[in-house]
Amino acid sequence: MHTDKLTTLKGGYGQFNADYSYRKMDITPVQEPYLYQQEIKGVSRKYRTYSHGEGKRRAAIILANKNIGALLITQYSDKDSVLLEIQQGNEKFYAASI
Repeated sequence: MHTDKLTTLKGGYGQFNADYSYRKMDITPVQEPYLYQQEIKGVSRKYRTYSHGEGKRRAAIILANKNIGALLITQYSDKDSVLLEIQQGNEKFYAASI
């Protein structure tokens, strides 16, 4: 499983999608995702994007690997932070974007 350091996305999404595929990252926490009409935009639909809260969301997690199970922990997620329970095979851990 590959993860990337915290990524800030402000516009260059074409480059982000190319880098994401090239680096073969499985999990990427994101700060300040690009929003249009309160929806996260600019990330390919082939990736799963998790965020929570109303209004301007400032945190997200992007998953590229379809073999990874993810559950959004809403009790600890809001517009400024996202917590996922990740499961792959017998392994279980948490991923956060704050």
